[in-house]
Parts: sequence; C-alpha cells; structure tokens
Amino acid sequence: MTLGKQIEIDARTRLIVGQELNMAAGQPDVCNVIVHRTGDTLVLVDSGVTSTIRDAIRTVADDLGPWSKILLLTTHGHPDHVGNNDIVKELGADLDPSAVQHFVSAYDAGQYRDLGVSYWTTNLTRISGLVPGFDDPAATAHRLLGLFHPMVPITDITRTYEELPMEHLTIGTQHLSG
Repeated sequence: MTLGKQIEIDARTRLIVGQELNMAAGQPDVCNVIVHRTGDTLVLVDSGVTSTIRDAIRTVADDLGPWSKILLLTTHGHPDHVGNNDIVKELGADLDPSAVQHFVSAYDAGQYRDLGVSYWTTNLTRISGLVPGFDDPAATAHRLLGLFHPMVPITDITRTYEELPMEHLTIGTQHLSG
C-alpha cells in the first residue's frame, strides 16, 4: 500500500494508510489513521506523521463534512501516532475552542509531552550493547525521533481518557464499566 492512500470503509469512515519504519532509508514508521464522522463530530483515531498523512487528513475531513466538532483520540504516545496532532486545531480554527478535543491515556501522557526523548532513551538503554548500532541510547533516540517530521503534538487541549466519567458498556453479553 502507498503512504497516504485513502480507503473508504463506509460512507462516514476512511482509513489513511501508513508505512513501516526503515531507518536505513530515513523513513519513519507511520501509523494508519482512521477518520470517522458521527453526527456533527469528526473523529480522528491517531494523526500519523508526515506531510503526506497531514494532507490526506485534510482531504478526508473535507470529504466527510460538514461537521462542527472535532475529536482526536490518541491510542498511544509514539511519534508515528502523534506527529500531526496539531491538525485538529488547524481544522477547527473556525470552531468554538470547546468543539476541538484531544484525549490520550494517562499512561502515555508523560511520553507524549516530552516528545518521547526520555521514553526512547530509557527503552533503548535496555538493548544497548546487545544490538549493533544501539550503543549510545540517547544518540539513537535522537536519530530515531529525527525521522518524524512534522512533529507537532499538542498539549494545551490534551486531556486523559481517565478524566472522562465511567460509563456502562455492553459488548455482546458482557457488561463492563469503562
């Protein structure tokens, strides 16, 4: 599949195709992005990274319009999932500020807010000396994170999922709180 290709899931849902990491080629991994419209809300599940994905999100947002609210759900704080997070503020520039929301898990909030530098350095330390090319975890973390452009995660409107009130969920015969 080609980076940025748009796949129509249904009339209200598009998948934007990402790509795998190739450090030797200077190519970041990029997550797939889901864009879905429900009622008057445009929902993005992750925002990917790269200008190709950013442009695809803009196109899909236009295709799925009109909408008056935008909600970004970040599955986790890795750079391939958060690099274009500021796109929601761009898309929602003409909306009431309360109509633009972003959620990430509390577990990932710290990693997300430091752009992953501490997270990746700590995790690469675990394999330092075991895997060739990872002898200097801090340098490797900076080299790895340097592949991800643009990298503009937002924090001023970011809230955690855990701040939301608990809801009763029914999945098949299972009844859960979540």
